[in-house]
Amino acid sequence: MHKSIFLFISLFLIHAAHATQDPDLQQSIQISGDFLQMNVHTASGSYQGNFVAIQGSMRLTGNKVQVNQDKNKQLVSIIASGNPVKFSKKIATTQETIQATANQITYQAQQNKITLEGNAALTSDAGKQIKAGKISYDLNTGNFQAERSGTQRVHIQFQPAPASH
Repeated sequence: MHKSIFLFISLFLIHAAHATQDPDLQQSIQISGDFLQMNVHTASGSYQGNFVAIQGSMRLTGNKVQVNQDKNKQLVSIIASGNPVKFSKKIATTQETIQATANQITYQAQQNKITLEGNAALTSDAGKQIKAGKISYDLNTGNFQAERSGTQRVHIQFQPAPASH
């Protein structure tokens, strides 16, 4: 059993050496929505109503977003909620695109991680899929952790490698 879990995790890993190689992280973050409430001194605030957050190929959409910055005005996190919140990103090292949905998605900018909570689903255009109550995913390494929530167990699906001739 440990070999099959290791095999799956190995197949799911993204082989990124450093976050600085990700061109998305060099781009500014743009956020828009129907309503904004913000503190001018901290530059932290919340958007409501059909918000969109974009940074390079990374896109986050939902109904409400909370933006948190540190004292140097550097982005710390984006906490998004909705029915559902949607996230997508092209991984620079593999050119694989991942898509995620959940009731709440937290993007931790400095760690380059996302946490999906409530009806969490993460898929890739390479045929990988995971569903769980909660999924934590490291965008740098591809490592993830998934947990059940209530009766929703962790479900993993991946496509076998194409047969060679």
